[in-house]
Amino acid sequence: MERAPSSIKVSQYRPAFFEGFDNWEGEVGTLEELLDVGFIARWKDAPGFYRFSLQRHYVSRDYFARGDPPESISLLMAELREGREWWVVAKLEGEDLAAFAALPEFEGKGEEESRPPPFS
Repeated sequence: MERAPSSIKVSQYRPAFFEGFDNWEGEVGTLEELLDVGFIARWKDAPGFYRFSLQRHYVSRDYFARGDPPESISLLMAELREGREWWVVAKLEGEDLAAFAALPEFEGKGEEESRPPPFS
C-alpha cells in the first residue's frame, strides 16, 4: 500500500522489555487523527497528564544505508507533571510534519528536573 505524500506513518512505542504485544501501526494525515488513535488518546487520562510534544528529527538519514528507513523519524512524547516526567508514545516517520506544527517541541527539563519515573 503506497502512502499519500502528506501521510505520516505512526508506530506505537513500547520498551524492549515488553514481550507478547503487537504494536499498533498505521498512517495519519492530521493532528486530530493522530491524537484520536486509541493508544495515544488514552494518555490524556493518565494521572498528571500535561501535554503531548514532539521531538523532531530524532533519527536522520545519516543513520541508515541508502534505501533504508525514511529521511527522519520523530518521537511523540507524553509529558506528565508539567514536563517533569515523560514517555515516548510513538515513532512518526515522514518528511512533512507541518500538520503537527501545533505540538510543542519536546525540551525535557534537564537531568535534575526531568526523567522517566522509576519502576515500581
